[in-house]
Amino acid sequence: MRTGKYKPTFDSTLNVKGLPKYYDSMNPYNAAEKILTFAAFLRDSLKMESCTADHIYTCFFAVKDRTKIPEAFEQAFRDTQSRTHFIQVNSLQDISITIPGNNHLEEMKKRRAAA
Repeated sequence: MRTGKYKPTFDSTLNVKGLPKYYDSMNPYNAAEKILTFAAFLRDSLKMESCTADHIYTCFFAVKDRTKIPEAFEQAFRDTQSRTHFIQVNSLQDISITIPGNNHLEEMKKRRAAA
């Protein structure tokens, strides 16, 4: 991935109808948790084993009343992969959830249930 060349694009064909409710149920705290939450929604609700950065951008856009889209959008993926290991970014067209990401999703669900 090279910084500065990628410009995210809204995907009008992506069905994000249930995303606001899913987002609220997960209550993500930071950009890494938000990216993980969106990737999980795409995997679990739309049966997409891998997604693209444009799909994640579309998810951010769908809940823009709840959160901001990261200004350093491409960097947010690199940070999520290198710092938390929640996702595997093979390319901006091939992003998937890792075992640590799945484990963290379960922790997020427990955290939400305890709140």
